[in-house]
Amino acid sequence: MRTQKLRPLTTAQREARRRNGQQSTGPRTTMGKKIVSMNAVKHGMYSSPSLESMAVLQENPLEYVKLLAGLIGSFHPRNPAETILIEDIAHLQWQRRRNEIARGARIALAVQRLELERAELRRTTENGASLDASEEELKQKGLRGIAPSPAKYRDMLSVLSILTELAKKKQFGQARHYLNLLYGEAKPEAKTRGNMIRTLFEQQELETGAADAGPGETEGATAASRLGERQQRLLEMLSEESEDGGEEWHNYSKQRVEITPALRGSLYAPGPEDWPLLREQALVDGLLVRKFKLLLEMQRERRRKRGKWNGT
Repeated sequence: MRTQKLRPLTTAQREARRRNGQQSTGPRTTMGKKIVSMNAVKHGMYSSPSLESMAVLQENPLEYVKLLAGLIGSFHPRNPAETILIEDIAHLQWQRRRNEIARGARIALAVQRLELERAELRRTTENGASLDASEEELKQKGLRGIAPSPAKYRDMLSVLSILTELAKKKQFGQARHYLNLLYGEAKPEAKTRGNMIRTLFEQQELETGAADAGPGETEGATAASRLGERQQRLLEMLSEESEDGGEEWHNYSKQRVEITPALRGSLYAPGPEDWPLLREQALVDGLLVRKFKLLLEMQRERRRKRGKWNGT
């Protein structure tokens, strides 16, 4: 392919180009340079909100018109430059409003997710949620020893209620299955309340059988008295165990199931998902300050020039 050889410029051509270039160097005054520095703000995400975007976001265009009209009524622009600045301020203020709505919507969504999560947890608990433990773990440790869960406390309090009824009816021999379910088959040597309850049931079962075998009148009265004392002690310990289990469930429910005022309030704190929005808000606020300052400077300059022209 043949290339065209460019002719060198004449002295007259170079001089003409130099003169033309000097006429297009942009604004030279301080005010003009400030105005040009804000040109980029009129594009992209900070351009005037369109009716299409307002429709999608279900915004009322009349509210934006009222905002713009209010700014115009407050600042009374006298030239296109001031009008453009006021339009920019209106849009930035509208963007700020959107950011506040977005922040509020994020908090509302977080509360909604929490409420749905806790409601589902309550529903599954009431409808028979399964235990978070294997059969072998439950067999060895019992309900008392496995990890906390709504199903654990539901079943544990139910078993304690059954054991209390058996103790009241003196049906001590029927308690073994429920004792294993509550405390597990592995019997630690420590003198825990669970072991003491198990021991009292076993002793009551043996002594009730011995008393039914027909002891003497004196021995029978002594055995009955001893049985009554141990039964009372057993009922007291079962009551203490039920109270502790109920308190544990209350604390667990408060942390994992209920939505307390403190938990709801914690959702208002900014999180990592809010950082882009907060940076955006800081940028918008900074631009608003610059726009307002520039507008006030332009109006002061206009009033100064007008006073100069009027000889004041």
